[in-house]
Amino acid sequence: MSETYQLYRYINADGSAKEWAWRRRADGTLEVRWGRAGRLVQQRLYPASHQEQLFKTIAGKIRKGYVDLGWRPLTQHTGRQTRPTAVGATHPAPAGSRTVSPGLKLDWSRLVTDVSNDWF
Repeated sequence: MSETYQLYRYINADGSAKEWAWRRRADGTLEVRWGRAGRLVQQRLYPASHQEQLFKTIAGKIRKGYVDLGWRPLTQHTGRQTRPTAVGATHPAPAGSRTVSPGLKLDWSRLVTDVSNDWF
């Protein structure tokens, strides 16, 4: 069984990554999970009254460099994502992967910005 969590990831300089996630349970309590990327096995429950502190913690995580990955389904026991993060992907991209599919064609001519071409 899986539940949907707001997932954040921090990538270390050595390429390893850690994740932190939270969700509001049906009874209103807040569940927080954390661990190595793909293995959020540690968890703690907080009463609904701790929501403000939770949001302060999230702001602190983002200041430290965590990236918001959005709402993701995770399994209850292992904390692994239950489906690929990209359409048509067979496996999630490894942490720190920044490659573009060789078959993907990008048309940058339609990119609209408010930066003039002579900015440099």
